Amino acid sequence: MDNPYIEAEISDIVKNGRFLVIGGTGTIGSSICRELFASDPKVLHVVDISENNMVELVELFNKMLLEFNHKETGNFLDDRM
Repeated sequence: MDNPYIEAEISDIVKNGRFLVIGGTGTIGSSICRELFASDPKVLHVVDISENNMVELVELFNKMLLEFNHKETGNFLDDRM
């Protein structure tokens, strides 16, 4: 986006928002979940019929958290993940 005001407004909405993504491990749903998760929402609930895909999405979220922590502090939260 080119408008920093709109970006700030959207960021604020997401950070204070509670989201439910149904079909969250499909192609579109997982993309939405990744974008929301990266913006640090207050609550993100993901529902899907595929347990395997849900496990993969949770692993991706864990990896994103580790990468974020590494960028912020230079350390990994837990090297066992």
